[in-house]
Amino acid sequence: MPPDLQDQPTQEQVIALLQIPRTPAYLLDKKTRANDIRVAYDRFQAMRAAVAKHTSLTTNNAWPEVLANFKKLNVEELFFTKTNKYAYTKSFDALSLALHQPSPHPDFAAMQLWLAKDERALSDAEVWKSMVKPDGSEYSHADFDNWKETNIRVKVEAEEEEKKKKKKKKKNKALGAVVLLLAMLQMLSALCSSTLFMAVVVLVLISPVSAAAPSTLPFPDVAFEVFSDCIKENFASNVRLSTVLVLLYSLMENPEFLNLHGRQQQAKVAGEKARAETTWMAMFSRLLLGVRLRSARETLFKPTDGVILHSQEDYTVTSVNALSQKLDSLVSVLKLNMYKPSGKIYHRRRPIDYKAIKPLYLLCSQSYECETLSCPPRALHVDGPYRDVPRVTVLKGTDVCTFGFVLTGKCDGCKTTYHADHDRVKNVETNQYDRCHLNGARFLKIGQTLWADRVFTNSVLCATYSFHASTSAFMDFWNESVGRQAGVKISHRQVWHAFILETLRMMATDQGQNLVLPDRYNIQKIAAGAYEALGANSVIKAAEGHACDECSHPQRFGPNEQRQNAQDFARVNMCVVDGIVMSPTHCAVEGCIAALVHARGGSYCEDHFRLYGQLCHMRGCNANCVDSTKACQEHQSDWQDYQETHSRSHLAGIRRMISRPSEQLPWQEQRQNRQVQAHDEPALEDDGVARKHDFGPSKFYCTETACYPCGVVIGWELFNKSESPTKILKFLEHIFPTPESKPSYICIDKGCQVFRTAITNGSFEQLWSNSRFIVDTYHYNNHKRSDELCQTWCNPTPMDGSNPNLVIQERNRTGVLQWKRAFNTQASEQLNSWIAGYEQILKRMTIANFQAG
Repeated sequence: MPPDLQDQPTQEQVIALLQIPRTPAYLLDKKTRANDIRVAYDRFQAMRAAVAKHTSLTTNNAWPEVLANFKKLNVEELFFTKTNKYAYTKSFDALSLALHQPSPHPDFAAMQLWLAKDERALSDAEVWKSMVKPDGSEYSHADFDNWKETNIRVKVEAEEEEKKKKKKKKKNKALGAVVLLLAMLQMLSALCSSTLFMAVVVLVLISPVSAAAPSTLPFPDVAFEVFSDCIKENFASNVRLSTVLVLLYSLMENPEFLNLHGRQQQAKVAGEKARAETTWMAMFSRLLLGVRLRSARETLFKPTDGVILHSQEDYTVTSVNALSQKLDSLVSVLKLNMYKPSGKIYHRRRPIDYKAIKPLYLLCSQSYECETLSCPPRALHVDGPYRDVPRVTVLKGTDVCTFGFVLTGKCDGCKTTYHADHDRVKNVETNQYDRCHLNGARFLKIGQTLWADRVFTNSVLCATYSFHASTSAFMDFWNESVGRQAGVKISHRQVWHAFILETLRMMATDQGQNLVLPDRYNIQKIAAGAYEALGANSVIKAAEGHACDECSHPQRFGPNEQRQNAQDFARVNMCVVDGIVMSPTHCAVEGCIAALVHARGGSYCEDHFRLYGQLCHMRGCNANCVDSTKACQEHQSDWQDYQETHSRSHLAGIRRMISRPSEQLPWQEQRQNRQVQAHDEPALEDDGVARKHDFGPSKFYCTETACYPCGVVIGWELFNKSESPTKILKFLEHIFPTPESKPSYICIDKGCQVFRTAITNGSFEQLWSNSRFIVDTYHYNNHKRSDELCQTWCNPTPMDGSNPNLVIQERNRTGVLQWKRAFNTQASEQLNSWIAGYEQILKRMTIANFQAG
């Protein structure tokens, strides 16, 4: 407590404690110019500041004990008598309330500036108009009350009258539309049948009502000056833009909260009490002070607010009350009120439509100077005039922006052009332009006038891998969830563009390079080029050198090898191999596995189509085809049979649709198709397959996959006609080219057959002497016990201790020792089970898309 307040306090000491200004002198002189409304307004403002200071000191226990009986009422009596205080408070609060309504009249703001003697204030004649005093005498409280009653009451009544006119006009329009609709229906009933008439009526009834209320409200239409004045008046001068934006968007993004706040401010039911500071706004203030704006809350208050917040406090009563008043003022300035001054509902708050503040997206190069090695780092210039700047739609996450413009940079020296997603540079060797696909691009072009950010393109990958979604499925999902509201639709081709462009950048980033392809390539050639440049011939580069605890462990020794040191040996690892019968189509000519020239309905690759495309597709027949068919006149019956058995209306077509292609019912005619090897059965000879015609394309037999026991994929390859042990050995030699890369164990369902073939052809001694072929645990149970080679060398779980690297002992939860497999031999089966979810998608792909996907 200050030393001058140790004794009985005086009025001068209280004034000093409350920091009440001593000039002008009439602030505390109740008799001087008591009838001047402007003097009363100055006193009123000084009184409010003193009351706020008193409340702050009392709340923070800083008010002297000797002044404990000096209450808020005593502070107010320093400026007004009780009667005058009530009268002036009622008048000035009415003016303040009128100013904070959604559409305040300019006269109210003009009067407030005049009362405050602001330099922007208008003249007496402009403010008081017909009530102006010619002799320049002072304006009294009675004059102000007359002005207030005249202006506020008249303007509220005018507003209500205007609302009634609009409502009546809207009602008349609706009535006119109904009369017109009834006349049209009467005319239609006379011109068409009753069935057609009822169909039209049903369509009219179920169609959306055009006069329905919008689901959103427009962005607040407030002059920046008004908003700026509100911020300056209520918050500290050093308040940050980020803090103001948090307050702005927190209010606009919570329409339900504003409805609750607005309703509690009104007394509509008997027993209710109107509250200027509602419990809803108080809770909102506590959350801002204690959580969202905790680090910036000092800038929410002015020194005159008297708010003191300690670091350990989330909030105080004073801070909550002060911030609630400020936020309520901000709600009024932004026209977010639910009720009008008259107490009638203005409108229920709904979500805000942010179209009015959508930004302009300029899709430019991330390079700001030329990066060609043979060219100096020149500044880039805009390539093309204003009229040629393309306007595009930008998909940014789940948002759609229609104000997107593509700007291209160009180097005046080397003529290289720099785009948002690629650089176009001339290849000196070919004298053609190449396109360098940039891994760090923020936006990718997925359509003629459609661009997407990396969040969208990555969501395509996530949906594909997590939900087995096709491009059509993702298209339907996006169009129905996001596109419908934005009025934008995407196609499955654009989704496929996004998938390819995001995938190739993911692979290129992993390999530390940007993919460079000829600039003329379309998306099909880009997919093929990406596989050729980044696919490493179906070997996953990211898996090289992988060794986790699930797929490798230190060398373990048998009973007779315990004296050896495990550190002298390489870690033991395993590769699991399996095939899945699900692959794309290729050329029907025997021995040709080239891609089809026509992916839908074609039978030949580009070369063989030029040779045989116009000839009958029955093998051995060289006659010309009948128009629109694939057979000559003699073989039309075979062509028609093929069409019938491969149509959707045929039972075979229905069987394909429900993914049961191998089902053969007793009453069905046996189809004379090529002999198909069942998976896991002994391989058919490649040259032992007969085929009568080439009406349809051939298919690869299976896709062979190799992975580590932990699930990391090593590589894959398409097998034509069969999954023979010879092909498996060649596949393994391809993915493990060096002795150091070869695994300790190779697990495959037909491991004993592969092992026998490797011994027979001599490749075991040359390539696989340090590897051991075993059978996975699932298929091993079905292998013959009489097969001594399989039982001796390919057992995945030898329990006699002969191979401690495959079977280990671990204690379970109860501490009991139990046997456990060291590796997951079903990893490839599990991988193929996941891949099987894409069967309907993959089997219809071209070879290039299959490899790229």
